[in-house]
Amino acid sequence: MGFMAASAASAAPVTLPDAADFKSWELPVTFARTYHVAQDPNASDNNAGTAEKPFRTIQRAADALQPGERVLIHDGVYRECVRPPRGGTGPDTLISYEAAPGAHPVITGTELFHGMWRPAADWPQSGANHVTVWTTRLPPVLFSGANPFSQMRLDATALRHLLDKSEKLERLPPAKTLSRGMIFDGDRRWTQVESFAAVETAPAGGVFWVEDGGLQLYARAVGDVNPNDVTVEVTTRSACFAPTERNLGYLRVSGLTLQRAGDYNGLIEENAGHHWLITSNHVSSANGMGIRLGRNTWADKAPAELGEDIVRANTITDCGRNGLGGMGRSGTRFGVLIEDNVLRSNCWQDIEWMYDSAAIKLLMTGGTVIRRNLIIDTLHGPAIWLDWQNRDSRCSSNTIVNTTCQVGGAIFLEANVTPNLVDHNVIWNTHGTGIYEHDCNDQIIVSNFVGRSAGPGIYLHGKITNRVVGKVPVKGGSHRVTDNILFANGEPIKALGPNNTITNTITTGVTATVDPKTRWLTWQVDGHPSTSIDLRTWADGY
Repeated sequence: MGFMAASAASAAPVTLPDAADFKSWELPVTFARTYHVAQDPNASDNNAGTAEKPFRTIQRAADALQPGERVLIHDGVYRECVRPPRGGTGPDTLISYEAAPGAHPVITGTELFHGMWRPAADWPQSGANHVTVWTTRLPPVLFSGANPFSQMRLDATALRHLLDKSEKLERLPPAKTLSRGMIFDGDRRWTQVESFAAVETAPAGGVFWVEDGGLQLYARAVGDVNPNDVTVEVTTRSACFAPTERNLGYLRVSGLTLQRAGDYNGLIEENAGHHWLITSNHVSSANGMGIRLGRNTWADKAPAELGEDIVRANTITDCGRNGLGGMGRSGTRFGVLIEDNVLRSNCWQDIEWMYDSAAIKLLMTGGTVIRRNLIIDTLHGPAIWLDWQNRDSRCSSNTIVNTTCQVGGAIFLEANVTPNLVDHNVIWNTHGTGIYEHDCNDQIIVSNFVGRSAGPGIYLHGKITNRVVGKVPVKGGSHRVTDNILFANGEPIKALGPNNTITNTITTGVTATVDPKTRWLTWQVDGHPSTSIDLRTWADGY
């Protein structure tokens, strides 16, 4: 007897800039077999994986799963990185990793640290701040792979990119070249500082420094309590769900909490896969990306099938580099659907100057839809960044609140030379520009509401480099901007490129408010009814 999995309806019809309809591949699935994983006393990887005799690790189930089968993961904290060895073979024979009904399992990249902390011998018991600095050593056996505390936060590719631009490594601010390791005390992530002295001079506890080599730590716990009296966890894995095999397709990850991995890349890492369905997960506290789709690097030779993923109804929070990132392949469809997600407090690494930090950042997408997402409190970068050769993609009906960005804007279009559509988004309280473009041709910006940006509501910067994108020269203009409402921005609209069509921009007679307690955004244009959006329906409990 098969088992029917609940599946969200296929995407409602949405038209792309080339007038084609976006079509989803998603189908209901009847599973031929269901395995179970639990952490109760009966669980063992020597079991058959039934409800009565469950496996103990998710990896044991992964090794057993075949196309058209699923695993139900029961309550527990699973300290492992799941490496699926295979994917499904089609929409109706996918392999599913999902929470058991009513369960809230956690996959984490940390281990409990049981080492002894002692006052630093080369530090006075009471420094100028009248605090004690503690030290401990991380045993190498703690790490199943590379030690993230010995790896620089920026990867070699990023550093080469900077050196290619004549940046000298010694010119980088020290805080930008910290290690990838993270430390947690309960729900609190400690802040890594750049020097031994900075541990003592920090205004509050919950800070640490890593000595060269990545094994010796110096720290002050939250509240400056003795760290031996609190539960400390350290990141020991690079990811939580990441196949080592490239180009696996038709995998579903659903209803899980995945957290606290210490690599530069994805906590959920697709590894050039395709047709993944990532739904209703809570993804948090990645050093790098929360979720990474598509190719791994610019030099990564892409397989024939790539993208076509669905990322729906996830909560993605507190990721250092990107909440979600993805890279397609030049000149081909990528076809990802990103909808109904909540992204909050991402880009906490201050690396915006690397041009590589955003809540959602996509490159080389074709036929991709980003819609109905709520993006709140993006710390150092744009909320949505379509960077380099995106085409026929649509960014629609997103609500973007409290973005701090020095590079680009809350929505940033860069180096796109075929049309993309930005429409019906609400952008509020941006420390920077609302919607920004440079080095783009023929973009379409229609029916957006942009309020309280420190800079322009919309900034068409035009051509700033001599880049050639997919053999097409950048002209930096010919954009169509119409029917946008701009309220209380630093200036309404700034347009520098040639041949832009800007019509029906409403900048006067507008009133708008946000109630921070109830999370209602309300605006009205003179002579028209008021419009309201309840942000609580997007981010329950925020």
